[in-house]
Amino acid sequence: MRRLAIVLSFVLQASTGLAQTRDGTLTGTVTSPDGPVGGATIQAKHQPSGRVFTANSAKTGRFTITGLPAGTYDISVPSIGLASLPFAKTGVTIEARKTTTLDIALLKGNLDVIGDDNAYLALHNKYANVTGRAPRLPDGHPDVSGVWNRTNDQNPSPPSLMPWAADELKARQASAFRDQPSSFCLPDPTLTAPLLQRFVQTPTMVVALFEEEPHYRQIFLDGRAHPADADPTWMGHSVGHGNETRSSWTRSVSTTRAGLCSPRAFRTQRCCT
Repeated sequence: MRRLAIVLSFVLQASTGLAQTRDGTLTGTVTSPDGPVGGATIQAKHQPSGRVFTANSAKTGRFTITGLPAGTYDISVPSIGLASLPFAKTGVTIEARKTTTLDIALLKGNLDVIGDDNAYLALHNKYANVTGRAPRLPDGHPDVSGVWNRTNDQNPSPPSLMPWAADELKARQASAFRDQPSSFCLPDPTLTAPLLQRFVQTPTMVVALFEEEPHYRQIFLDGRAHPADADPTWMGHSVGHGNETRSSWTRSVSTTRAGLCSPRAFRTQRCCT
């Protein structure tokens, strides 16, 4: 019985090793016109199976993705803020037991604006792949104070919208978002642009400072409710609470509709479940 177990173990190890040797490797360097790019997410999608393999570039721009089944891949790098355009290359062949080199040159986005591009990319590279425990306030809650790089979600999952929000999204998509406040150079209460912003946190409030008009948002953490009749305001009224383990809030926000008084304007509503 012991001899059989040893044989089975040997066969299993041999088959596992054989499977590993059939895999290939993709490696290369991610650069922009300013030099190496760290913290970029490289995605390799296996065309036959649809499996996606990912890796993050080091501060030197180098990346390596191992364990790739032989076959044809689509390689992509999502936008890094406003600093670069998305990268995509299809039909990259990975061979078994071989290393394929693919150097990725990112093109600059946003017309090479210094504040939005070079500065953003410099901070992105400086803090690429930083990990560790979040700073804490004296009461033990996470402290998010500091300057943050607001960035696009590189692997977004669809939000679970409330019915009214789903209807609103369909209406805005049908109109090509013509009523979006930023289309009229008006303050936009939804901070979606990947720009720098500063958080200042106290036990009772978080203040966000950012480039877009009107440049700030207050989030009350003292347990107050939304006012029954919120004053007309571009940014609405925000309340929230944090938990004990990570820097996050559950927020309810009074919303406006393109900055105009409407039946839904200034009403306190949740947009997502």
